[in-house]
Amino acid sequence: MGNKYSSLSEEQLAWIFKKHDIDRDRKLTKEELTRAFNYLGSRWTALRVKEAIRAVDANHDGVISLDEMSKLIVYVKGCRT
Repeated sequence: MGNKYSSLSEEQLAWIFKKHDIDRDRKLTKEELTRAFNYLGSRWTALRVKEAIRAVDANHDGVISLDEMSKLIVYVKGCRT
């Protein structure tokens, strides 16, 4: 069983996350990621953001870098709605 994000392609999700990189530094902060999850219609945005950062922030700098974006997309596609 998929989730509401599973119908989106990896390219669409990448575009959505890049669109929410407000300062264009090629990293998603907690605030930018929150906006992206809100845009996606997440029911538990704060929890989703916290879990996403914990799951994909390999260097533990508190942001999702462009290098970590593919892990973020895999995480989102596996989220339960």
